[in-house]
Amino acid sequence: MEIIKVVLDDALAESGIEPMQVACRIKTRDSLSEKILRKAGKYQDIHDITDIVGLRVIFYYSDQVDAFSKILEKTFSINHLLSIDKRQIIPAMSFGYLSVHYICTLSVDEGYPAELSQIPFEIQLRSVLQHTWAEIEYKLGYKSDISIPREIRREFARIAGLLEIADERFTAVRKEIENYRQHTHENIKNNQADDMFLDLETLSEFISSGTVMTSLITDIASFGNSSIREVSPESYLPRLHNLNIHTIGDLKSACIENREKILSRAKKLLSTYEIDEIVSTVGLYYLCKVLR
Repeated sequence: MEIIKVVLDDALAESGIEPMQVACRIKTRDSLSEKILRKAGKYQDIHDITDIVGLRVIFYYSDQVDAFSKILEKTFSINHLLSIDKRQIIPAMSFGYLSVHYICTLSVDEGYPAELSQIPFEIQLRSVLQHTWAEIEYKLGYKSDISIPREIRREFARIAGLLEIADERFTAVRKEIENYRQHTHENIKNNQADDMFLDLETLSEFISSGTVMTSLITDIASFGNSSIREVSPESYLPRLHNLNIHTIGDLKSACIENREKILSRAKKLLSTYEIDEIVSTVGLYYLCKVLR
């Protein structure tokens, strides 16, 4: 399990896909004994039991499950006959919200000892909402839709549908934010963002790539030969709005008009003290000081 966890973490890091959680467990002796007795005659060998070692990766978004599935199939040897995408097998008129289950082994070709490469293990991939459904369903104690009382089945179906729609919408919102960031970056880069309202995305981009603010921050940092650490400017949004600064154009004009006052204040303080590091919002800090 320790080996698998390291390989899995490396694959996640290389993919650039950030999981919400990676969990792993080994079946206890009692749990294993119960499974063998409950399914008497099914297993002829210990290696026929494929989930003694189990890992679960929970992602924030459903499309990350699909993206990492392709990477996982290149990372381990996959038994496709035993692996299953439960999302694809649920009847169209049924309910449930299910995950992807891979039965894997370590590959001898990758240099792992033969005795380790004989041991199968299971990796489950889920979104956080898929995990929520599974955990609550498990807690309620129902293993299938047949076991659920008739009067409750419709409610289960409605909840499953809501979660599936919510999962899709969260993914859509994330993509909209990514597009908005790209749009903001291009507008600020091409000096076409003056009419864009200040929010966390536009303000962050103006600080990181707007020439007016980047040159101001660089000059402030030079007073103390300080490095610059990136931090979120979110706390400055209400302050700027209170100063009647609502758009990128407003902020740009304020920085240009008050540049000398800002630099004078900053130099007076930073030339007196040795400050190894300043934050990326330092320009906003002195702008608010000057305008207050």
